[in-house]
Amino acid sequence: MRNQRGQSLVELAIVLPILLLLLLGIVEFGRVYSVQLMLDNASREGVRLGVVGASDEQIVAKVREIIMGVDDELYVVIITPAVKRSGDPLTVEIRYDHSFFVPLFSSLTGEGITLTARSTMRVE
Repeated sequence: MRNQRGQSLVELAIVLPILLLLLLGIVEFGRVYSVQLMLDNASREGVRLGVVGASDEQIVAKVREIIMGVDDELYVVIITPAVKRSGDPLTVEIRYDHSFFVPLFSSLTGEGITLTARSTMRVE
């Protein structure tokens, strides 16, 4: 019995970093997934607004409204084509540079990852 006194503490010291890393990975995945869903929704709403005749400025304003709370310097909105004609496809693409909360994940992927959302509809 005497030789096994610190066994539980040693096991905890071995397993705890693995469990913490797993937990932080789950949290980071949840953050990335949440931002991706927000970008998908913003691009869909932006293109929906654009196909009914809104200007590029109105589309960008709608996208900014939906992804409010995100720094404007971290994403770019690309609207193609510049001239909208009835029957042509209109595409709204959003590129977002996501940085990880945990520095370990940033070192594995470089500085972060670029999330992209793209929606296309025909102009009415």
